[in-house]
Amino acid sequence: MRKSACYAGKKANNVAYILQITTAAEKDLASIDLAGRIRILAAIDELAETPLPPGAVKMEGYKTPLYRIR
Repeated sequence: MRKSACYAGKKANNVAYILQITTAAEKDLASIDLAGRIRILAAIDELAETPLPPGAVKMEGYKTPLYRIR
């Protein structure tokens, strides 16, 4: 298994972004039933259109701006 999944995003509002999924998150995703995985992956794909949806929280302590989305 890869160290982490990394998805290069489309440019949204002229800002490129990268979505990284940790190995632990990949394992958790693999343990979810198919319907749940499809729902989660659809939500991840939606980030291509809206990379900072309502509720996104900027994480502190990083040089590059990082956001947590739940």
